Amino acid sequence: MWSFLLNLLKLNYKLHYMKRFTTILFLLTVFASSLFPQLNSVELFDGRILKNGDIIQAGYRANYNKYIYIRTMRPDIKDQFFGYENDISYSKLQVTDIKISDDVHKVITVQTRELSTNKVLYVEINPAIQDGEIIVYPAKRLYPDAKHLSDDLMMAFCLRVNKLEVTDEVLLSYIVARDKELGKKCRTDEFEFNSVKPEYSKMLHDAINNFDFSSVYYFDKNVDIVKYDFDRNGYQLHLIDVVEQDYIKYGDYSFLVLNFDAYSLIPVSPEDGKKINKLRQGRSSIIDNRGYGRYYFRLIDKQMEIKSRKYLPDFIKDILKKTLMGAELAGIEVYNYPHCEYNFIGSKK
Repeated sequence: MWSFLLNLLKLNYKLHYMKRFTTILFLLTVFASSLFPQLNSVELFDGRILKNGDIIQAGYRANYNKYIYIRTMRPDIKDQFFGYENDISYSKLQVTDIKISDDVHKVITVQTRELSTNKVLYVEINPAIQDGEIIVYPAKRLYPDAKHLSDDLMMAFCLRVNKLEVTDEVLLSYIVARDKELGKKCRTDEFEFNSVKPEYSKMLHDAINNFDFSSVYYFDKNVDIVKYDFDRNGYQLHLIDVVEQDYIKYGDYSFLVLNFDAYSLIPVSPEDGKKINKLRQGRSSIIDNRGYGRYYFRLIDKQMEIKSRKYLPDFIKDILKKTLMGAELAGIEVYNYPHCEYNFIGSKK
């Protein structure tokens, strides 16, 4: 009888402490989950909503060696995250989990699965977007088939319209523009230059005589984005390195743009402008005025008259005689990153 009662007391004792242990374990679990609560959706810094199951796209690595805000967990070091080194630009990542820290920083961490490899990656989403590691607002090309106005094309165009002689030095510069390694050899070895001179001389003269003026060309150049114009609903632009207002400096050449004033403002709705300003501001207290433009041109097949709204010294005029070319703008796209491939701000055609 006494043995039975003793065993019953022991059983009650164990059940009592098991209940207490279960309660404590539950409270600890709730406390831990409150530090990084799991969410089905979250609002990002620019007002967009990100949900579980959404597909996001990786951008370029911020420091060229590894990602800063796209991370992986090493199997040999538990709970330690490291910047992902593999280049996964333009890879698609599916959101599988969303967590937000319960502190003043409100860090949003998104667990993703790279669709091509099933690799699990962890993304600190807001700074990843602000630093271009996650793509938002992809490029909207005005002229998808436009040709890049490369150094060799600009040289051929300039020689043609300004009726300049093709000297050995000019030909050497052309070889460098077409093939840098060969150009280095030719500059240090006269026999190497002499051996390729007939081939590249013919190539340059063909480019001069048969230059394609029917195509639209483009180059990418820094722009200065002025504050939003609420009267005209758009951003005013100022080109960096504009020579005396009329001439656009690009590399070793200058362009007289006949219709530049018509493209001094790109239309952007106030709603989009508000999001774009948050993207441009990033984690700073001010909005960076730097922007990047893709300028589309139709080139003019004639020598341009040197003129300016201000006095130009003779040595500037002498330079312009050898480097000035005429063009009309056919359109402009403006971006928040120098590669002009995403973080699109606006355009005008």
